[in-house]
Amino acid sequence: MNKYIAGVIQIDTQGDYNENLRVAKELIAEGSDRGAKIVALPENWVYQGHDYLNYAEYMPGGNIFNEMSKLAVKYDIWIHVGSMSQKNEDDP
Repeated sequence: MNKYIAGVIQIDTQGDYNENLRVAKELIAEGSDRGAKIVALPENWVYQGHDYLNYAEYMPGGNIFNEMSKLAVKYDIWIHVGSMSQKNEDDP
């Protein structure tokens, strides 16, 4: 039986998208350094604010998708990005 270390991240998400992303990246690196092979982020960690839909992204292809993909490869881990607002290509 294989055993893996899982990292579970809790973030005090604020209304600063870039700061939230910076903190998440820092905590993912810490989880990897501690031996985690999978790291899970919480729901709505990307941005909290009344204009949250302005931060919705396409999946795949959005900034968060690209940043988390790079980190997964860099640290050779799985990253569960929690939940976030997603754009639909069929929406006007």
